[in-house]
Amino acid sequence: MRLYLILALAVAACGGAGVSGTASPPSAQVFAAARWVPANPTYVVAATSLREGQRAVRDLIDSFGMLGDLDSKAASAGLAYLLGVDPLQPESVAGLGIDVDGGIAIFSEDLNPTFVAHLAAPEQLQTFFDQQRQHGLVTSSVMLEGTEVFSTKLGDGIHVSWAVDNDWFWLHFTFLGASDETAWFANSHRPGGNAWMQHWTWAQTFAAHARSVVGYFDLRGLLAKVAGRVPQVIACAKLVQPIGGVALAVDGDLQHASARLAFDLGPSAKTVGANLLLPPPGWGELAVRAPISVQSNLDLQVVADWAAPCGDVLGIDLRSVKTTGVRTARALLKTYDPSDRSAGTGAVSLDVTSAAYFAKLNDKVDFPGRSFFDKHRKFGPYDGHRLSPPTFPTLDYVLGDRIVLLGVGEGLLDKVVTGAGPVSPPPIISIDVYPPGLSQAAWEDLFGLSQLGHPKLLAERLLGWREGHIKLVIDGDALVLQADGNRR
Repeated sequence: MRLYLILALAVAACGGAGVSGTASPPSAQVFAAARWVPANPTYVVAATSLREGQRAVRDLIDSFGMLGDLDSKAASAGLAYLLGVDPLQPESVAGLGIDVDGGIAIFSEDLNPTFVAHLAAPEQLQTFFDQQRQHGLVTSSVMLEGTEVFSTKLGDGIHVSWAVDNDWFWLHFTFLGASDETAWFANSHRPGGNAWMQHWTWAQTFAAHARSVVGYFDLRGLLAKVAGRVPQVIACAKLVQPIGGVALAVDGDLQHASARLAFDLGPSAKTVGANLLLPPPGWGELAVRAPISVQSNLDLQVVADWAAPCGDVLGIDLRSVKTTGVRTARALLKTYDPSDRSAGTGAVSLDVTSAAYFAKLNDKVDFPGRSFFDKHRKFGPYDGHRLSPPTFPTLDYVLGDRIVLLGVGEGLLDKVVTGAGPVSPPPIISIDVYPPGLSQAAWEDLFGLSQLGHPKLLAERLLGWREGHIKLVIDGDALVLQADGNRR
């Protein structure tokens, strides 16, 4: 049983390289294991090599694992303890006979994945299987096109099948539904076409210069398969009909890590772009080098109407956003002192259909003498107020018919409403983090207030990065989700 877990994690990095034997079919020119991709896959993921893929997985863990109190070293140690082999390190996987510089890919005609790996030492893998049988592994097998296909059951509803043909190894998992027996192998061992390659070419275009992992997902096909088993998902599946496909790219090195998802929207991309609202003119300049800056510029009222049927299925009332009148939301933090939390500075910007909801909240904030400290003031074109009670930071705010603005720290709101404005369409969503902008003590305090575990460790890991960015943008006919970070 260890082998299946090891390979499921190890080749999740996926890739392609050297081929031996007969001349390669045209598809193998894309990546070596492409020769085994069936004619109509619902997804294909591959990388230049397992070694590159493992590095990409480690980078992703180090980049985003901090939110779950995890790094690649801890992940390696835990997996090695559980499995007996560290699937994130090339040397460990090579001991199974897998070619860490060779071809690996993941694909499916349904939901259940097939892993195809190139072998450097087939005899080592065979020895490992023999040892597992001696330890009680029970298998069955059938002959298919001269290749023996083995299978076993790993608990309720989980079947594992595998086969070896010369220096290639197939590993197939069935997690959902009845076992698909040998159809998965027959369609891979002798593919009936390579129409999927046109989608792969599109995926590579959006992968840009990524070297580690590239993938393509037929989102419509995948959700159709899910809806066949879970009819309630049909309401959600209808929402993704405009999406022609999804491209994946992961890359990284010792100084940089990045991941990219591109959704082919076709003509619908223009509809999304038409519902973007511009941030205040000075927002972009003020957000540069801010320790934390967040934007959501797509009209939430439109999103709520569009996604409401899927929200109903999931038990989430997305229509509730209409009660607040919020259309967009932006926030940034400029300074923060853990020894005096009230001394921090930052800003909030909201586009609204009406400020009535926030006016009621403002009326509830009352204290003796507030009217004396709350003075009318002009911020650019907006009528607002400056609230400056003693021993507290200055609070500037605007409650307009279409916009709500808040600035903590004298002069900050003036900077928000003045400036040249954006020179290009704003992101749909963006999250930008500049760790050196705050001290370790400040980050620790913020993590503590967020109730995240081990705030000191999280702060130390975060400060190992110079900057990090997550953004969702419209790029031509595609919706692109980009995450990247640079280490210090």
